[in-house]
Amino acid sequence: MTNVTKKTESFISVVVTVSSNQDSPSEQQLIELSAQLNHCYSDYEIIIIDNSGLTYVEQQVTKLLSSVKSFRYIKLGYKVSPDVAKAAGLENAIGDYVILYDLMTDP
Repeated sequence: MTNVTKKTESFISVVVTVSSNQDSPSEQQLIELSAQLNHCYSDYEIIIIDNSGLTYVEQQVTKLLSSVKSFRYIKLGYKVSPDVAKAAGLENAIGDYVILYDLMTDP
């Protein structure tokens, strides 16, 4: 008997905010997050909100956009408070459900 997991049909949006080089997500973290979502959901998106103003973050994420599906990258025009950055993610999310995810503290 095989244990087959049925994927949920809900569309999930995961918002990840980056405010500095310290909390910049690694490529491995984003790939693992994508793999977990792909295992559980048929449709999902990962929205990366760049509130850092650093070109390093943009270069890192741009490289990922070409290799991993379901990523969206939004670079804010200037640095704003963390709450405003999260609100930008919520505003741009198209999922049935939205998760505000912190790669540094959330499991």
